[in-house]
Amino acid sequence: MSDSFMTIFDEAYKLRKNYIEELDQPRTIASPYAQQEYILTHRYKDSPNTFLCQDLGKNSMHFKVIPCKNYSEVKLGVKKLTKILGQCQSNAILENDLFDVLDEGKWFLIMVTPTIKAVSLAQFSEVMHKTGLQISKEYCVGIMLRLISLVDEIQQQDSELNCIFPNSVYICKSNAGAPLFTIEDQAFSLKISATKKHTLLGIKNTLQNLYIEDNNDLWGISMCIYSLCGSVLLNSLPSMMNLCIEDRMAATPLKHRDPALERIFRMAQENNRKIFTHKYLEVWRGFCDKNWELIEKSDLNDLEVLHSGLLFSNSSIKTLVVHKWLNLWNSFHNVYIYLNENDLFLSFIEECLKMDWTERRDLLESFFKMLKQKPKDSVFKEILCGLGILGLVYTTVSLDPHNQAFYSFVKDYMSENTLTLMQVLYDSGVITKTLDLAKSSKTDKSFIRDTMSYYGPHSPKLIEQVYGMELFSPVIIIQGLVDIPHYHKMDKLDQILELNLQILSKKYRNEEMQDVLKNTLDLITEILFLPSLIQRNHLIGKCSTHEIQEIFELSKNPFLYYCKECAVPLCSPCLANTVHKSHDVYNLLYMTPHFRCNCNDFHNQVEFKPADFAFSKSIGRFHFLPSNSCPVPESILNKFTSKSDMVITTMEHLVKEWSNVGTGLAAYYEVKINKAGKYENIVIGILGADIYYHGVNGNFIVNNKLACKAPRFGSYDTVGIGILRNSKAFITYNGLLCSNLVECEANQELKIEVSLYGDGCEVELKLRSFLFQSAKYGIETFQKASSKDIFEKILRTMIKSFRKLLKFKNERLEEIKERFKNILCKIQKQDLANKLKS
Repeated sequence: MSDSFMTIFDEAYKLRKNYIEELDQPRTIASPYAQQEYILTHRYKDSPNTFLCQDLGKNSMHFKVIPCKNYSEVKLGVKKLTKILGQCQSNAILENDLFDVLDEGKWFLIMVTPTIKAVSLAQFSEVMHKTGLQISKEYCVGIMLRLISLVDEIQQQDSELNCIFPNSVYICKSNAGAPLFTIEDQAFSLKISATKKHTLLGIKNTLQNLYIEDNNDLWGISMCIYSLCGSVLLNSLPSMMNLCIEDRMAATPLKHRDPALERIFRMAQENNRKIFTHKYLEVWRGFCDKNWELIEKSDLNDLEVLHSGLLFSNSSIKTLVVHKWLNLWNSFHNVYIYLNENDLFLSFIEECLKMDWTERRDLLESFFKMLKQKPKDSVFKEILCGLGILGLVYTTVSLDPHNQAFYSFVKDYMSENTLTLMQVLYDSGVITKTLDLAKSSKTDKSFIRDTMSYYGPHSPKLIEQVYGMELFSPVIIIQGLVDIPHYHKMDKLDQILELNLQILSKKYRNEEMQDVLKNTLDLITEILFLPSLIQRNHLIGKCSTHEIQEIFELSKNPFLYYCKECAVPLCSPCLANTVHKSHDVYNLLYMTPHFRCNCNDFHNQVEFKPADFAFSKSIGRFHFLPSNSCPVPESILNKFTSKSDMVITTMEHLVKEWSNVGTGLAAYYEVKINKAGKYENIVIGILGADIYYHGVNGNFIVNNKLACKAPRFGSYDTVGIGILRNSKAFITYNGLLCSNLVECEANQELKIEVSLYGDGCEVELKLRSFLFQSAKYGIETFQKASSKDIFEKILRTMIKSFRKLLKFKNERLEEIKERFKNILCKIQKQDLANKLKS
């Protein structure tokens, strides 16, 4: 914006010089009073009575000629000019010489002033409108404050200048006048020109449409404000002379919404003298002078002027304004309502995220309390992520992680969101400290209970620690194990089963034992059946919930959308094949109360063939090419960490011999995201097919067009992207297929492309042994002998517990027992099922 001001000024000054034309021949005019001669060399084309001249000392001067009707008019002009110059003093463009001339019976008043590098507000405004450039709000306010101060000083003497107008107020590129501001070490000041013929004699000029019958200084200030902030050119406004005040206001709308500036602007139009003592002026001066004491005086009644401060472009000023907003801690709800109603809340949050919080850590709790006021829907969470909220989380965990407002924010933000925030908290050591505090702090204890399942691969160990501390009942502990995302369960299966067995082996009251058995049953049901059931149905494009015979096995679907228009959760196949696909939807992701697809439509599913997704049996070895680095040979982990933007591709093509590709997969790879970085901005794609899956918003882009929305992804997620032999592109999310297969144009030179934006990203690239299609069914889930042994012990321990509870028969216990028996039969454990019967 500072560049814009300089550009506009220079263009206006250049435009002013373009109006100068050389006289056919110089003309010399002598001053009878100053014993001086002036040689006129040039004239202004738009002002035929204004010339450029040189005095005897070769100094460049402006030579202004005002025709007068008679000598009385000459004396009137001299009197007015003398009065104005006396009042304005150094703030006016002073004359070097003033004299009158009688030529051929006509009187002329001559004023000679020094040439200065300056442009009028009218000229400045004209260039603004022609170029479409804008200047910073602080420059507009600074000019307005200077004019109001000048007029206030004059009016305290019961006088009027009547020379404040857009074509008589000049911005000077020097410090010769009333100081305004400094831009790039260049001082700017303000001067008043009293040489306008309308000012001295009331003669019409180029802005005659702006004058009113009872012209006054405040009306002139309002027109100066309009020249900088108005929506149309000054000479395009209607004649103000015959309009009432209401019509004048209606004819002069400001360009941008700024309630404080609007209020002062209208007070000036009304010639309201209360303007000089209005509190907004003092607060604005605090902004411009970066004076915290003046800003601090504002309160809840001054939200309009604080609103104005947010529109300034100077970062130091905006930081002070944000500090003041956050200091209104006892009125956050009212502040939020104001910001939201004026579409300022996101701008406010954005400015907060730019602050250096190390100097004002005391305001962190205020910030999170303010953030609490805004309902955190999926769109707002996505916006927060894009603004860099995770960067502030890093700052908060290093400065003040254990305040209640921050805990509350984390719970709100993680609901139906990615797990990146949880990864940041865990890696930074916050959870370790929170766990230490949980025994004596209800806030910390509640936080652990609500979040312990959502730390990715760390959750099993964390829950084991929590169990050892006896913070919660065994039922809550097992429920915590159930809530761990299924692919993290499978990764730490032995650890989870061991803890479950340890809990089962203890003695409990009858009612509590029933709850322990019920939650254990939920856990083993999900381990045995959920991954395979969901994976298979996604693979063939079928809704799991519609399969009545299998619904008892389904505790939750980890890949659900939510249709905002219909208020129902939907699985990927139902979304792809119903009217919901044209509705506004978002992904539920983690920590959601919705577990199943609620689609009631009986629709024809577009069924896929699992054979279409068959992997190639042989694949060569690859070399990765990280940007700004050397080739890296493929290894077991293929781990990459970014310190700045990084793009990773391969030296080799994903498909070496297209003739060897049958009807299945042509190309596919996965990315396991250990850390998503401060902006969660990771993109996976395939070069040569122009397909990309964006983590920050879940967009699946094909040929630069949005093909469909998929889940956003972040830390602890594994995502994949591939192309079928029939040139249909697809993506996977934590092992599950997104049911949108999209036509693409793939050439025969396909390569991976993974883009990590910003620092702090850590990923593992997988070109084989994928999560996609890896889930087993039933007892095959336990691929390790150790897992099978522990699982067998769990089943036998459960049977013993059921038999002990036989004499306490009740309807709920019978339902749990029947579920358990069905599972035993389904995994071909008939011998154990028989023991349960007896």
